[in-house]
Amino acid sequence: MRVKSLIKHANPVPVPVASEGRGRPGRRAVLVAALAGGTAAVVAGVALLATGPGGAQAPGGGGAVADQAYYGSTEQLEAMADVIVRGRLGPGREEDAGSDRGGSNYTVAPVDVTATAKGEVPGNRLQLSYLTPGTAAETAPLTAGKEYVFLLTKDTPTTGSHYLVSTTQGWYAVTTDDRATPGPENDLPLSPTVRRALRLRE
Repeated sequence: MRVKSLIKHANPVPVPVASEGRGRPGRRAVLVAALAGGTAAVVAGVALLATGPGGAQAPGGGGAVADQAYYGSTEQLEAMADVIVRGRLGPGREEDAGSDRGGSNYTVAPVDVTATAKGEVPGNRLQLSYLTPGTAAETAPLTAGKEYVFLLTKDTPTTGSHYLVSTTQGWYAVTTDDRATPGPENDLPLSPTVRRALRLRE
């Protein structure tokens, strides 16, 4: 079950602020508090699933090992990106991630940038690090040689890597007729400003 849907359908019961009797909660207060505690446990379990063992959060999203944000509007999605580019994904190499990145496998690959809508890309090439497809509950099905729009966050200046702002919403496949197609779990279009900057059609 997706983390998004678990959180969406959770309906926490408010804990009463007053108790019945003198210094001891009444039976009704105990029952309500128990129900609220059960809901909180479910939400806590969802948070643990999202962050992975030890609460470590990996950049770029990706199923059970990373904080998988889901943005409700195009404005929110594009605002989270440090860099928005159109480019062709090159062949990558697989790397074992440490505990600070959720302990999953990442693929590191170059992206030859053909247009930029946000941020700067020196030399028109950047390094993308993303969860290797099929290694986690949710991974971006990226294929070397294909063209995409990427919404990315920057790593520390020393590494130069970039990560998807979300595994489900941080990429759009570019079709042969210059349209950006979102992934199956993403229902947000790119803004007209970004499409124009990336030379994409509606």
